[in-house]
Order: sequence, then structure tokens, then C-alpha cells
Amino acid sequence: MNTFGRKLTLTTFGESHAAAIGGVLDGFPAGVRIDLNFIQSELDKRKPGGSKFATARSEGDRVEILSGVFEGVSTGTPIGFIIRNENQKSGDYENLRELFRPGHADYAYYRKFGIRDHRGGGRSSARETAVRVAGGAIAQILLNEFGVSVQSGVASVGEISCGERLDFDLAARSEIFSLGNEEAMKEEILKAKQGHDSVGASVVTVIRGAPAGLGEGLYYKFDAAIAAAMMGINGVKAVEIGEGVNASKMRGSQNNDLMSAAYAGVNFSRGDNSTLDDADEQSNLNGGKFGEFKSDASENSKSDSPANLNRFSKVADVNFADGSAKCGDNSGKISKETNGFFGSASDFCSANNDKFGFASNHAGGTLGGMTSGQEIVIKTHFKPTPSIFLSQPTQNVRGQDVICELRGRHDPCIGVRGSVVANAMARLVTADMMLLNLSANLANLKKIYARMSK
Repeated sequence: MNTFGRKLTLTTFGESHAAAIGGVLDGFPAGVRIDLNFIQSELDKRKPGGSKFATARSEGDRVEILSGVFEGVSTGTPIGFIIRNENQKSGDYENLRELFRPGHADYAYYRKFGIRDHRGGGRSSARETAVRVAGGAIAQILLNEFGVSVQSGVASVGEISCGERLDFDLAARSEIFSLGNEEAMKEEILKAKQGHDSVGASVVTVIRGAPAGLGEGLYYKFDAAIAAAMMGINGVKAVEIGEGVNASKMRGSQNNDLMSAAYAGVNFSRGDNSTLDDADEQSNLNGGKFGEFKSDASENSKSDSPANLNRFSKVADVNFADGSAKCGDNSGKISKETNGFFGSASDFCSANNDKFGFASNHAGGTLGGMTSGQEIVIKTHFKPTPSIFLSQPTQNVRGQDVICELRGRHDPCIGVRGSVVANAMARLVTADMMLLNLSANLANLKKIYARMSK
């Protein structure tokens, strides 16, 4: 299938060496002003040829909107767009016409269809992800109307971790979207590249401002849709939400996110950390702005009180499932030894409104497959690029043993540009879920149709 989403759907088409790639975004509401400059700026983050840390293939990746937008405003009809391929070098792949590249989709495509486009992987190429980035940028324009932001960055490259803090400001200006320890990450990528090899990476994505209750309780859960979206990105091998795999090592008393009125209505400062989504102030669920504290707890000026946890000023504490960092325990109730993903009260915790609050966010912002109103925290793991310039044994279409020797241009670390794609997929899922949620209860429907009858 080439269509993603339920209410807001993105259908993509095209191949790596075809004339163009493109998409159709259907279900997008009318009346939204479409910022072409923003869409292009997101594509520019992903486009190849920009640095020595990505493929040398040089593409302009200029998006052309063909339908669904009139005088700069969405019309409610399908938004069609294309991105023309300009720098294909199909001759580099002629020696691959009959052989299967190790680690690639060549063999599986051949067994499924009986035919494949050997030029750059054809449909299976990550070139297609530019369409997802464009679609995700349009989705973000809608999310901006509701104060929802999405940020992503590279948390690790090989064995090199970003460290104890996630710095999204750094990611916004980094060549490799690094969340920390940038120079060591760069060195790791170049070391693999110089050895004609590649290296894996992990990416952290954080969704802020999503209202509680998004997602369907059973067969279209928010976290399940997020996991499917991320796993659908080329080269992704694993996805964690909240504690992720670390939850399997914990006790329930450690993993449960305790609730308390002491954490209700607490809003956390974003500082100037607008980074990847071009948002400044984002509304929270009780109608205030981040940085304004609306809890009685703020009067208790203890250093560990919820009101004094300035959690989103430039950086945030982080604790990965691999135990590479540990967070402080500001709640006084969560063990410091849980080695969780985002475990303590100081890590990516926010209140839903002025009545309910959480002391931690081990769940990563979802409960029962639906959003809790907390920050949604996702970690996506990318395998090393299978395209490497080392001789490797393989087979051809006749079953003969042969040697694969690649030419062409390839990313030494797909996680770098993959972080931009992960951001886009999170945006598409969130926007889709927000549109689906409109019919969740009768009150929502009455509000909509009451306005229409006036």
C-alpha cells in the first residue's frame, strides 16, 4: 500500500530515478493558510548534497503544489504536489541489474513482484521520504493552529551518545541534527565513511501540546500508529515510546506514573527553544502559555517543587533505556535507579489541566493507546546504511554466487536525514489523530454543527 493515515491520508508515488516523486494529501481542512516557505525549509533540511555527512547526490527538492490550494489557502480538496528528480546517475547502478545488494530490499521486491527497478532501489529508495517531509510540513501548519509542536534530533551515532541532555537548540543548527556531543558524532560518521562503511543511529522525537484523548482504544492506538509510522521509514529497526524496552526490566512501582494535584496545571518554560517547528509560544491545554505557572504548588518555592522545574528551557534531562544517563528524582517518589527513558518528574512531564497532573512520564505521553496530555517521547533506531563500498558476497537473479561492488552516492549514516523524516511522520500521525478525534463524542459533534447552523 502507498497510502498512510485514516482521516488525513498521504499517498506517495514515484521512484528514485523516475522523473519525479510526489504525493496527495487528502482530508486536509479548508481555510488553512499554506506557508510554502515553511514547507520548503523543511525539505531543505532533508535534501541531499548539503554536507559530507550525507550523500553527494545534489537535488534541489523544490516542491510544486498542483492542487488543493487557492490563493495561498487550502480548499479542502486533495493537495497534490510533486518534487522533480534532477540529479539521477542511473549508469552507476548498471552492474546491479541482476544482483541483489546485501541488506537492501532488492531480493524481497524481486520475489514479490518478479520485477524490480535496480536504479537506486527504485520505489524502495529513501528518496521517497522527501514526499513524507513535505506532507508532514503541511500537517505541522495545521498543528500550529492548536499549539502542537514536534521536534526531533539525533541522540546517538554508533556508540556515541548525546549525553545526559537533549539540546534541541543545538539540533536546529547542527549539520547532523545532533542533540549533544556533536563533534564526536561527526567523527564517528566520518570514520565509517573513510572506511567505506556506514554506521547506525538513534533519533529522539518529542511531541508537545497534543491534547489528552487522541488515539483509538484498540485498533488505531496513538502509540501503535506512531510505531508503525516510524517503522515505515527506510532503515528503521526499532521504536521505543517512553521507557520503551527498559519497562520490561522494571517493577510496576517504578514504571507507574503517579498522579497528584500538586502537579496539576503546571506549565513549563520553552525558553527560546522553538527549533525545528518554527513555533514560538505554544499553548498548553489549560489555555495558558508555557512559562506561566498556574498551580498552587508554585507558591511553595522549594527547589524540587513542580513549579520550579524549568523543564523546557533549551535542554531537557534525559535517561535512555541503555542506561547511558541518569535523571534526578525531583518527585521524591520515583527511584533514581530505574535507568528509565524519561523517568523523573523533571523530564518531559506536564500537566493536563488545572485538576490533573503526573509526577513522571515513564509512559511517554500515552495511556491505553491514547494521549495523556504529557509530552509524547519517541526513540527511533536506524540501522547502518546497507549501501557500503566494500566487496560483499551475494547472489544474482539466477541464484549464482557473485560479488557486490557498489558505485554511486550514499549516506554514511541514514539516521541523520532520517531524523527529519521521523519528525514528519510524527506530525502526520498527530494531525490525523486530531481530525479523527472530532467525532469521539456527541458534545464535539454538536459544537461543530451548532456553528454550521448559525
